[in-house]
Amino acid sequence: MPTKMQIARLAPFSLAKVLSIYYVFWGFVYCLVYLLTDKDAWYAPLGFWTLFLAAKINITFHTGESLLAKVGFLFWSMVCFAITGWLTGFISAAIYNLCSRTFGLQVLGEAEPNTK
Repeated sequence: MPTKMQIARLAPFSLAKVLSIYYVFWGFVYCLVYLLTDKDAWYAPLGFWTLFLAAKINITFHTGESLLAKVGFLFWSMVCFAITGWLTGFISAAIYNLCSRTFGLQVLGEAEPNTK
């Protein structure tokens, strides 16, 4: 049974990749909900976005009635969500590493052996 240990450092590129995929998935769900409503404009974030801090801009999309416009909306929204997730993961890992090194603030976690 694996034991819990303190995580002293996060790999920023690894967390960025995971959050990018997470944001794309939920962004896709968000966009599908939008396409099923009657709203004229919908927003997609671009930048760093966490619970207590947001340094982002909202890009406003106005979709038309054509299928091409809706596919374009989905594509560009997914790009915005992917970039936002990547930046959020990278900056969050960097902040975690700084707090871990400076103040000793660490979370508990489990590690699995790398079998590759």
